[in-house]
Amino acid sequence: MNDKQENKLSMFIKVSDFLETNVTELTAVANIAPLQTELDANIAAITEAEGVADSDTTGFTMLKAQERIDLETITLKVSRAAAAYFTSTGNIGMVKECDFTKSELETMRDTILYVKAKKLYDIAQPADANLSSFNSGPADVAALLDAINAYYTVIQLPQEKRTQKTASGMQVDELIRKTDRLLKTLDVYMLTFEATNQLLYNTYRGARAIDDNTGGSQTNKSGTVNMSAVANIPFAESLIGSDTVLRLGNNSGTGGQLLFYFSDSTTGGVAGSEVTVEDGQSVQVTALSIGYNALLSRYLNVSNPNMSVGKWTAVIES
Repeated sequence: MNDKQENKLSMFIKVSDFLETNVTELTAVANIAPLQTELDANIAAITEAEGVADSDTTGFTMLKAQERIDLETITLKVSRAAAAYFTSTGNIGMVKECDFTKSELETMRDTILYVKAKKLYDIAQPADANLSSFNSGPADVAALLDAINAYYTVIQLPQEKRTQKTASGMQVDELIRKTDRLLKTLDVYMLTFEATNQLLYNTYRGARAIDDNTGGSQTNKSGTVNMSAVANIPFAESLIGSDTVLRLGNNSGTGGQLLFYFSDSTTGGVAGSEVTVEDGQSVQVTALSIGYNALLSRYLNVSNPNMSVGKWTAVIES
């Protein structure tokens, strides 16, 4: 997926988050709900086609953190027990199939984690009674299946497509064009709120803005944030923890401040804490000090309250 497509997909996800967050207010226009359903289906289709159904580089937010943590935890426990059992039987080939480290699980892409956990279950289930000698057993294998099913519900991608890789660029382009047409229709319905709920309408326009957030590496990001809008800084979730040290910069050149914070949404959400960075300056903070919470506030956002485009940088220093 090229930078333009990445930015488009990020915008689609922001709009989806906006629709989900403001569902009560939006019920005033009944035509919006079917478009939300279609938009979510298109987002899933794009990420499936591109083989990137995770939030690491695109800000994709359908994955709920707790389901992933639960799956990683039980997968690791069953994996260790299964590897020990097959080692005891001399079945080295099977050991290689089911042995994972904690760091491997944490850094797996979402679809790969699902596939690996499902394969582990298929291996462990016939031998679950034997795992009792290795600090596990049938109850853990059953819990693994429950976690897999819960995770499947979250990521909502057809099982038969789980391991597919990148589809053709033409297919992705057509899906993006289809979604653009859908959002043009949504724009018409949202205009009805301009006179009745200006704040809601402005928030929607911020979600519709395409932010250039693709600059930088995994630990060094840069981009723009539109005036009176919020942009997501798409660090991989596996790179951020409470004690992560961040260097946040404002290179706008307009004299305006930028506000950085973690929240529950890529479209703004609720900011528990924030840090203000003056134009031409940078600050060093820990993720925890600006509101990071692995379950409730894991999205790093930058807010631009000014009437001009802002330019930001974000670096993970340690």
